[in-house]
Amino acid sequence: MELQEKKKNRTEQKTDMQNKEKALLTQLDEIAKQDLCLAFSGGVDSSLLLKLVMDASAKYGTKVYAVTFQTRLHPPCDLETATRVAKEVGAVHEVLFVDELEQEAIRYNPENRCYLCKHYLFGKLLEFARDHGVTQGTRRNK
Repeated sequence: MELQEKKKNRTEQKTDMQNKEKALLTQLDEIAKQDLCLAFSGGVDSSLLLKLVMDASAKYGTKVYAVTFQTRLHPPCDLETATRVAKEVGAVHEVLFVDELEQEAIRYNPENRCYLCKHYLFGKLLEFARDHGVTQGTRRNK
């Protein structure tokens, strides 16, 4: 009985994961109908997302900007990795040079510094998106 229950659970988990994958690909397909930008660190998560977005955008001939932040608080090796991965998947790689410490609220290292820093960085990303006439899918959820 226990073995059958484990098999049933694995089957349900696999089906659930397949449904989530299908939903993600459907959303990306919709988003990729227009030029877009993606915050891109070069890490595993953003690299996978960039690859999936590139695959979707290839159907429509749209442009994907992989936008990486070069900052005082992020190591340069992150930029090297991001540049390499973006090139491998064929994305337009853009680097935004940002000094978070110019922001007084961040410079004094408050408890909510991570929130403040991300808010500042993503504000810069939205400026980039507007300047390049691209869409953004921040926190898109259906």
